[in-house]
Amino acid sequence: MENTFYISGGRGSLGIDLINQLNKENLIIYLQRDPKNRYYVLDKKEILDTAYLLHLASATPHNSKDSMGYMSNPRTLIKAMQYLQKKVANLHVIFTSGMSVYDPKHCVHKITEQTSLKNGRIYRNDYGYSKILCEKLLAKYHKIGLIK
Repeated sequence: MENTFYISGGRGSLGIDLINQLNKENLIIYLQRDPKNRYYVLDKKEILDTAYLLHLASATPHNSKDSMGYMSNPRTLIKAMQYLQKKVANLHVIFTSGMSVYDPKHCVHKITEQTSLKNGRIYRNDYGYSKILCEKLLAKYHKIGLIK
């Protein structure tokens, strides 16, 4: 059975490898952004019943005092989901987070789902904090039924 995957951030090494694997039995559609950072696709398909967003796109915000750069990743995720909610009735989201969401003192040990996350921006790692915000956003969207 062929699934439809919308891919954001498919030009990185992880994206290229995943696309090569998924491309064998699935339809891959690349999400692109215009100069105003709005998502679009080149296909003119009808609204799909079910599809997947494989969200790999990410920025590495600068860590600086009072930086708002950490908000770029949640904003990008929201834009991708809002765009696809108009094209897909049942949107499933696959999101890649990263090791930077964890407290550095735990990173020398085995990381599991029970490993403590960083607490806010205590460690001044805006990238990790942005990923935590994305995870919370996805949990909220899932809870209210906007995504699967």
